[in-house]
Amino acid sequence: LKPANKLHSQVTLSAVMTQPGTKRKGESEQGTAAKKPATGGKAEPAPASRSASAVPAKAAPASAPQQQVLVPVPDLPSGHEEHAHDALDVIQKIYPYVKQHLPPLLAKLGVTKTQMPLAEIEPMDLPDSGSTGMKSFKEMWRCDAAYKTLESCHLYEAGGSLMWVSPLTTQVPCTPPSFAQVKELGQLFRCVPELDRIIYPATIHCYLDSHTDLKPDQFPKGLGLIGGSGLIMAWWLEMFAAMRGDDFDRVKLLWQCALTVTIRLRVACKLHDLTLQALQDSEAMKSKEKLLADSVLTFSTRLNILVAAVNEKTIPKRLAKLIDMKVAFNGSLINRQMLCACEAIENAMTPEVKKCIRDLESQFEKDLLTRSYNKLYKIVTLCSGSEMLSEVLHALAIALGLESVEPKAITEEFLIGPLKGEGKGQGFVQSAILKLKVLGHIERILLAMADQVWTERLLLWVTPSKFYNKIMQASKEQGTSFSDESLLETLVDGELPDKADPLVQLLKGLLQGCYDGELRELLASENPLEDLQSSKDNGLAVEFQSALGALDDDTKNVTEASASAPAVPMRVLARMNSNPDEDLGHKREQALQERREVFQKASSARKGLVQIALQPTPCTAAGIKSLYQKSPAASFKGALNESHRAFFLSMDLVGEAKNGFQGLAGIPPRSTDSVKAKLEFMRGVASPFDLVFVFDGRVRDNRRLIEAELLKNCPESQVAEMWITYTIGKNSRVPGRAVFGSAPNKELGYLKMPVAKVRLNSVDREDSFAPEAEGDQAVTTADTNYLNVPMQPAQNLPLMKWEDKCQIWKLEAAGEQAPKAWSQGGVPLLWQECKSEELFAALLKNHTIGQVVDLSIGSGRLACACLAAGIRYYGLADGQVHQQWVSNILDQRSLRLISMEGHVLWQQSLADLIKAHFAEIQDGGDGEETGKDGNGQEEEDLLDESDEEIQS
Repeated sequence: LKPANKLHSQVTLSAVMTQPGTKRKGESEQGTAAKKPATGGKAEPAPASRSASAVPAKAAPASAPQQQVLVPVPDLPSGHEEHAHDALDVIQKIYPYVKQHLPPLLAKLGVTKTQMPLAEIEPMDLPDSGSTGMKSFKEMWRCDAAYKTLESCHLYEAGGSLMWVSPLTTQVPCTPPSFAQVKELGQLFRCVPELDRIIYPATIHCYLDSHTDLKPDQFPKGLGLIGGSGLIMAWWLEMFAAMRGDDFDRVKLLWQCALTVTIRLRVACKLHDLTLQALQDSEAMKSKEKLLADSVLTFSTRLNILVAAVNEKTIPKRLAKLIDMKVAFNGSLINRQMLCACEAIENAMTPEVKKCIRDLESQFEKDLLTRSYNKLYKIVTLCSGSEMLSEVLHALAIALGLESVEPKAITEEFLIGPLKGEGKGQGFVQSAILKLKVLGHIERILLAMADQVWTERLLLWVTPSKFYNKIMQASKEQGTSFSDESLLETLVDGELPDKADPLVQLLKGLLQGCYDGELRELLASENPLEDLQSSKDNGLAVEFQSALGALDDDTKNVTEASASAPAVPMRVLARMNSNPDEDLGHKREQALQERREVFQKASSARKGLVQIALQPTPCTAAGIKSLYQKSPAASFKGALNESHRAFFLSMDLVGEAKNGFQGLAGIPPRSTDSVKAKLEFMRGVASPFDLVFVFDGRVRDNRRLIEAELLKNCPESQVAEMWITYTIGKNSRVPGRAVFGSAPNKELGYLKMPVAKVRLNSVDREDSFAPEAEGDQAVTTADTNYLNVPMQPAQNLPLMKWEDKCQIWKLEAAGEQAPKAWSQGGVPLLWQECKSEELFAALLKNHTIGQVVDLSIGSGRLACACLAAGIRYYGLADGQVHQQWVSNILDQRSLRLISMEGHVLWQQSLADLIKAHFAEIQDGGDGEETGKDGNGQEEEDLLDESDEEIQS
């Protein structure tokens, strides 16, 4: 044998074990037993059984020298047998082998001075200054202190020896681990390079029946084990492997580990106390493992430090060095996927992202996202940047907080969707990203509306992170749960206009996850954002378009009375808003300037067909005649029964008094003189192709005025009466009680002709207001009744600002504007205007009109009918505000007509410009009317309350 100080690298177990019976690698058990002893001539008999071989032989007679029976080398399971074998069966064979062969080996290695039983070797104490060799790093067991503490507290903990505890016996019931599990636990006994030692990975919980079982001047032996036998078995297995592999460096480290374990000893004499303690310790260990085990965030941060220290630029080289360092996570050695995933996760981390993940961990534990790297890595790869990652995680936090999804449902498939088949690419993350794009869309539109103060209140919570933080704050202040619906009321500070309500509800629904199904539908399309703005089938798209339409109330429903192009609608802004990096406000101004130029060209084209002039001030018959004679209408050349010039005057369009919405009234006093002047002018119309139409506005007194001023000296043969019967809904603009015979649904029109009626040809009527035909006989213009004419709902009339209306009719601005139930952005020019564009179109066609002179243009219904039919029109407005307001209505209508090939106004170049700059025209809206239902049903609900007020 070499000197002790050189045994570290040269001593082998075969050199130490010189007694016969020692089994080495490759030797059979039978061959070992058959060898001759070194000092005798007889062969030593083989043990009767393996269990017997672990028991010392009986003492020989005094005359014969006693020989030690050597424990044979146990066979270890391999392959599948590792899982099938009970670890306790294997350790029962390893334990006596190590106990017998380790003491002489430690002596030969110079670890101990003499060969002595393992349990009698004292645990290591703290080193003195300058000492070398194996040493402890914790306070050593003090026998007297242990005795006193156990007597008074029934508990003592200090550094001790693993040899005081047997892995083979315990009173506490437990399920023995498999050999494979113990072998896996052996990986915990790794050397810490910078400390040059192995640290036992857990505190050993032991018990004594009584403190008197412990001597005040002796170290304990044979302590009962409460739990953790698997780790102790793993130490014995690792020591056996090191001894059999002649790895004496590891033998020393393992022995040093065994003499520096932490033992927690308690007094417990009853089995149920020990069992309860074992259960509590096990649960505490599980909780501790969950709480203390590194999350993927911690691991990624630490890995980043190691990667920097490795200082390798390529992934393969970095990975190789990390593998050499035995870097592992969740029991798995690092691999390429783990390295790339953790680097991506670390690069995506920001304080905001970390805070959100910490909140999720705190509420739903690490199993939600960070127990492994797979879930978080997939989220990171789908998100373009840390800001998007933060919003997606906050969207997940909202879904969990509102209990719309269970934590156990947060699987990889839930997050990213199935990898193939139906629903591929339609997971929570993808729909959350699309949700962010929709919200960003809305946010940029709100920013472009910065001139409206209320938009700032919505911007405070229009993203998932802002929404989450605001609800969380309100939840803490009110002491309620996150899912409490009342917290949603705290989102908006202050009142919002009615038109913002659809948008508010849309935002709340989006952030709460109410539209997640619709978002997944949009994900299946090639261009989800385009479908969002055009689809009529997707619920979210319909609500989105409706919300933007509501925001257009001030520009879409209310026509300005200034010479300007209509404002850019929200729907158009949304389509322009495809690039979030561009300044939407600048794009809006640029678009508006381009629209102004195109709008001006369309207006010029319209004026060639339809003109609006100012009536003379004061309005006299001579003044009207002078204007007329200078107009293009005066030069019209018609022919009887072929093309007529028509003069129109409607008494419901000549003015309105205070509170016109409350019911029918006669001609306002301020308009009486101008009406008489217009009737006087029309009385003098005498061209052989001129027709004069005058309507009483459903007021009997007006008929008397018409007959007196227009028809006084006119032959009856040259006058025809025209009856218009309107269909009136429950709450149409005809308030009042249902008194017999009182419904004001009939209007009388007078047609004054230049010749006797018999000279005018009767033509077949094709309009939808003609009476029902009898048999095969067609209805002709011999019947001048117009039946079932829908009375236009007030909200379907063009609307204007209240201030403009007051200026036109000289009303007091302080007066009532509309019924209390009225919620539109503006008011009609005339509440009692009842003739629709369709009715005027029928009159124009039935009487072959080629030129119109309109002395009561109202809101431009007759002018629009002429514009659509390509009939020349000349009308007189009540002042400049009225003129410009009606002109804007006509110009907006002309945008669509100019785009229609075949119309008299159609121009290819101008049509192309209109299609490019007025996309909303192509969507079916002309910026003028809001309702489509001619029966007034929407208005019925709207005016229900006001009708009751008026009746009372």
